Amino acid sequence: MAASPPSQYHALKHHQKQNLIHLESEFSYDLLFILSDIE
Repeated sequence: MAASPPSQYHALKHHQKQNLIHLESEFSYDLLFILSDIE
């Protein structure tokens, strides 16, 4: 397996970080809806 260029590696890492942030925001939105339903 050939080593991937640093730019491609950083782009992949950045993409993974964006996905993680997106998942966290969706999770917090779900929590907000649940909490508002309880009240």
